[in-house]
Order: sequence, then C-alpha cells, then structure tokens
Amino acid sequence: TGIHLGAYGRDLPDHPSLAHILDRLVKETDVARIRMGSIESLEIGDDMIAVMNSTDRICPHLHLPLQSGSDTILKAMNRHYTVAEYEALIARLRREIHGLTVSTDLILGFPGETDALFEETMATLQRLNFSHIHAFPYSQRRGTQAAAMKDQVETAEKKRRVEKVNDLSARQKEGLLRSLVGKKAAVLIEKQDGTSGEGFTENYERAVVENLPAGAEGTVVPVTLTDTDGAKLVGEPITGRPRESRE
Repeated sequence: TGIHLGAYGRDLPDHPSLAHILDRLVKETDVARIRMGSIESLEIGDDMIAVMNSTDRICPHLHLPLQSGSDTILKAMNRHYTVAEYEALIARLRREIHGLTVSTDLILGFPGETDALFEETMATLQRLNFSHIHAFPYSQRRGTQAAAMKDQVETAEKKRRVEKVNDLSARQKEGLLRSLVGKKAAVLIEKQDGTSGEGFTENYERAVVENLPAGAEGTVVPVTLTDTDGAKLVGEPITGRPRESRE
C-alpha cells in the first residue's frame, strides 16, 4: 500500500502507529500474508521490529528508499538522515528480524552529483547488498527547487549511471538467489498451469514451483528451493496442506 506507511496514525486520535495496526491485523484477522510497501527508514522503530518478529504472517521484507549513497546529495535532496545512519539501521534490522531482505529506491543524476559522488553511491550500494535496487534517473519538475539548481547532469550520463546500478543490482540479486537454494520458503501461487505454478516467496522473490497439486492457485505453498536461473527461484512443494491466501 503506497508510500510513507510509517506515517500512519499521525492525524488520528491517540496517534496509533503502523506497528499497532499490524499487531491488530495479526490478532484479529485470518489474513495469511501481510506485505508492506515503501517505508521511510526514519519510520522504523522497536515496535515495528517486535511485531514483525511476532509472526510469520508479516513478510520479512522491507522496501526502504535510500535515494542516494552520498551524504552530499542526501543533504541537497533535503533528506534527514546520513548514509551512516541508514547503514546502521539496515545492519540492526538484518540482525534482529530473522530472514529479512531489503530493497530500495535510488535517484541518479540529481543536480550536483559529480562522478566522484556517484562513485560514493556505488560503494554504498556494494556494502549494503540489497535484494533489489529500483534505480531512476533524476527528472526535472518545473517549480521545484532542484529544477533551478546549478550543475544539472546530462541525460546520457544519468542513463549511464542507471545502467551501472542496474548491472550491480542484477549481480547482487543473483547472489541472493543462490544463497537461498536449499532453504525452505512459502510461495503464494498467483498462477498455475497444470502442475507448474509461479508466485512470490515471503521475501518477495519470484519462484516457479513444480509438481503442484491441483487447485494450488491462490494458496501459500511451503516449498524447498532447489535451483535458480539468476532471476527466479525454483522449488518443490513440501508435503502438507497449503494455506489459503488473503493477501
């Protein structure tokens, strides 16, 4: 659901938090899988970590926009965190939430982003090792402060930087998928053709599942991950009754 999920409740009586709503969803509904959209890093706190660890029905995947891996550019973007603070949060979340994967958004070619500052971002991305990076070239919007800034980056250079980040993202994705082979996962089967189906694991990785029983579409199937083609996982069902999904 959308962006700025962590801002939920600020305009409501008693200011209920997103973690409070997640806890109620777990306790008061039978929804089999709850997956969150984009959350700002500054909106993740102890209560969110606790509720995510309280159940396997909240997917262990977070999408936390970084936007730039350079403190200089983050400041120019008016982002209220530093690279060090973001990295410390990611390290803590991975340490405290079992099986967590993290993806991110990135804006490349923001005004003033020199080659050296872009390389700072590349170094940050290599350290953080995201499950996926959504990389976008900066686009001028009339009336914004950024559109009037000096040192606008050429379109061709922005495209080159996006391609370089996409290449890194693909390599990191391939490494992540290889690390998951041999492990167990829960796949929500979104479509099925005969005994073969496809859907997403709890970590938001696409998986093909073979030897499915009839009627598996729309259910969460426990699987053993047996292989990867570098872009998708391959799995086999673990004997047992699949859970009905109401994601």
